[in-house]
Amino acid sequence: MKKNVTLASVLMFFCALAYGQIRNVTGIVRDDKGELVPFATVTEAGRKNAVQADASGSFLIKVADNARLVISASGYQAQTIAGTEAASIKLVRGDGQLQEVVVTALGVARDKRSLGYATQTIKGAEIANKGELNLVSALQGRVAGVNITSASGGAGSSANINIRGTHSFTQSNQPLFVVDGIPISNNLDRTNGGTLGSIGDFQPPNRAIDIDPNNIESINVLKGGAAAALYGSRAANGVIVITTKKGSSARGRADITLSSSYSFQNATGFLEYQNEYGQGLNGQFNPISANSWGPKIGSTPTLANGLLNAAGVAVPYISYPNNIKDFFEQGNIWDNTLSINGGNQDQNYTFSIGNSNQKGIIPNQKFIRTNVRFGANTRVKEKIKLGGDVNFTNAYQRGVPGGNGSSALGPLVGVTRTTDLQAYKRDGTYKNANGTNNWYVPSTDNPYFAAYENPITSNLTRVIGNVNLGYDFTNWLSAGYRLGIDAYTDRRKQIHAISSNRVPAGQALEDIFYRNELTGQLLVTAKKNNIFFEGFNANLLLGHEVNQRKYQNVTLQGDQLTIPGYYNVNNATNYAVGSFEDNLRED
Repeated sequence: MKKNVTLASVLMFFCALAYGQIRNVTGIVRDDKGELVPFATVTEAGRKNAVQADASGSFLIKVADNARLVISASGYQAQTIAGTEAASIKLVRGDGQLQEVVVTALGVARDKRSLGYATQTIKGAEIANKGELNLVSALQGRVAGVNITSASGGAGSSANINIRGTHSFTQSNQPLFVVDGIPISNNLDRTNGGTLGSIGDFQPPNRAIDIDPNNIESINVLKGGAAAALYGSRAANGVIVITTKKGSSARGRADITLSSSYSFQNATGFLEYQNEYGQGLNGQFNPISANSWGPKIGSTPTLANGLLNAAGVAVPYISYPNNIKDFFEQGNIWDNTLSINGGNQDQNYTFSIGNSNQKGIIPNQKFIRTNVRFGANTRVKEKIKLGGDVNFTNAYQRGVPGGNGSSALGPLVGVTRTTDLQAYKRDGTYKNANGTNNWYVPSTDNPYFAAYENPITSNLTRVIGNVNLGYDFTNWLSAGYRLGIDAYTDRRKQIHAISSNRVPAGQALEDIFYRNELTGQLLVTAKKNNIFFEGFNANLLLGHEVNQRKYQNVTLQGDQLTIPGYYNVNNATNYAVGSFEDNLRED
């Protein structure tokens, strides 16, 4: 009897020892087409031990040596495999309807069906392939209930976005933009030089244009105030949640991708003009008239109709039916991106460099953007996850003055049917020998003079980045802290040449914008599956956020230039200095 008890004890000891062999199993989940399956559930068969894969399909779970794993994901057939086969898992789509997983506030992924508000997801490839430099413009026509309007066809011009209409007449109606859980600025900063103030501005971009669409994995549009309760009043108009690409790979090697695209733009929708009558009024030619109701084109030149001058020489009087249309040029966009992604489910990295160059449809317009991005993630000592991402942007824009009157576009309405507009550019006669404006209509700038002699330039440097640290206490309880920054400096210069109608004595304006936003987020997540019975799950999120924003604008304006063509504030006679600063902290 004693021998039997001893033998049983030994067997129990070896069974406990065998079961006590716990090891880490890592893997990555893909579908039958090789695409990553995010947020799949990996469960040890026969036990309540389960983890959730991350956004790149990677997971780590502690199981016994002989354990079998059950991998399941919304819209896919569950698969049971041995723990030793977990390096790369392929799931087959099921017959049921796919349950969408969306990224919501603070970067938390949730089942779309569990949300109490409307949301819509757009894949990054849909944005990158549209040929738009401005992220907001690229969303046009792809999101229900969202109205997007572009300010103009100018290079780097702004785009306005409203979710479910206008909510306020006095406050901003723009949604909040969030990149990888960190709020960023989509502000539109105006330069107020000249007599028209911001109306004579050059249509600067909204700052979402600084984000390279080639680096975007997905965009989730959260609609309504309830969608963004965690972001406070800033998100009353909805949230645009942007998730950037990560560098995870199951093969442990680098993937190098080079993409290049070219697109062109042409101005359309021109008004129809009559081409029977030329410059003048009431049937008589007037060389300084902005009207086209002079003599009929082809009429015999006489002193009475003004087509014959006092010396008896006939005035050139032929129709130029495309003179307004030909003022606009064919714009184009070159977009080139090189990306390198590598690593495995535990350590991975991503690097990309991109350059976008846009030539506008209006003469002398251009926009150049360069993006450099690096990100990396690693798992330290099994339970600790560390990651970070930084994106550097340099954006240069050269625009032309807008508004009515003496802008590059305002005088076009006064171009008569017998004016050879293109000759001013072709012969360089849009300015006189002394550099002053040359136009037949008094107190009005030649459109080419306004475009080439009164430009506005912007040179912006911007950094968007974050670092995050996560710790898994158990397979159902984790905590993470994320620190993010968005900072940019935009240095602008606006000039008005001497003889410009808006500022006849000349002007040089230097305008500097500085914005800095620092965000710290602490998030504790508790997730338990099959608590009391199969299928009964619970989630608990506890978090705290600190957001600090700083804005500064400094302007130095010099009027009455002494030396023509020298656009330094020191060349001015009169000076004006202005500054504004705003600081805000929210907990």
